[in-house]
Amino acid sequence: MEMTKDEIIRRYKEAKDKNDQIKILADLNLCSSKEIKDILVAAGLEVPKRPYVKKAEVITVDGQPQKAIYTMPAEKTTKKIKGGIPTAVKEAIKDKIKDIARINDSYRANIAEFEQAINENDDKIRVLTAYLQQEG
Repeated sequence: MEMTKDEIIRRYKEAKDKNDQIKILADLNLCSSKEIKDILVAAGLEVPKRPYVKKAEVITVDGQPQKAIYTMPAEKTTKKIKGGIPTAVKEAIKDKIKDIARINDSYRANIAEFEQAINENDDKIRVLTAYLQQEG
């Protein structure tokens, strides 16, 4: 441990986000989150059982479902914006999602081309191997 138990306890008490602080303290002290929690519990502090649970969320782009993305619970990520999210921001986000989806589509196309080339080369290897075996 890099810090004393008292310093770990003090930093935890001062932290705004207790969940994140446990992970930060573990990283700084080159130990596990469980070890930090054990120190805090031994000091009589109440610690959260889990920092957060990741939940899968499916999004759609142009009506097509995309792979699941992981999000933190709403209480961690949802901030009230007076008047809602500006339309320009919403449009920029939608454009970015479409751009990323297009990039993924081009990657998928490249994969198909590579698979075809591999299959053709496998066929060539089979033909050449069979030719060598005839000589044998």
